[in-house]
Amino acid sequence: MYNLRCRRQPTPNLNKKLADRNGLSVQWINKEKGRGVFATEEISSGEFLLQYRGDLTTRKNAEIRCQKKVADITYLYFFMHNGQNLCVDATKEDNSLGRLVNDDKRNANCFMKVAKDDVIPHLCLYAKKKILPGEEITYDYGGYCPWRKKTTNEEHDEVPQEEMNTMVCTIIFW
Repeated sequence: MYNLRCRRQPTPNLNKKLADRNGLSVQWINKEKGRGVFATEEISSGEFLLQYRGDLTTRKNAEIRCQKKVADITYLYFFMHNGQNLCVDATKEDNSLGRLVNDDKRNANCFMKVAKDDVIPHLCLYAKKKILPGEEITYDYGGYCPWRKKTTNEEHDEVPQEEMNTMVCTIIFW
């Protein structure tokens, strides 16, 4: 949970399809990271940027999709909502920007918030600080993320080998 001292934008009206904010673009970064989302104009702290879109399913169904190679773990967003283990599977390319926002554990400029329309949760990305034109949009995926091992040797990123086979990058909101 973030304690931001800023004027928050209201949660978007979820009865309408959530449109990604204007002022964002996709750019190729490199072979390791692939594509990323960048600001093309200044974004204020607390402002809504985009929705992480995809198929809403249970964690169990998402894990089955991974085993069957129907889903790519890179695009699965696991979270808790109303006591349920859920997942948004954004494996399918749909021209939305949410699936292209990269992880940044140390210097993330955004955070994810679960908003709901009646009972359906929506994953909404908000700026946690002012973002300048040209900055990459990032957030901390949380949990254990295997690609972090390539860029850090921090002790808390070390996970025993037997646990690595069952862990995925998981975000839990409360």
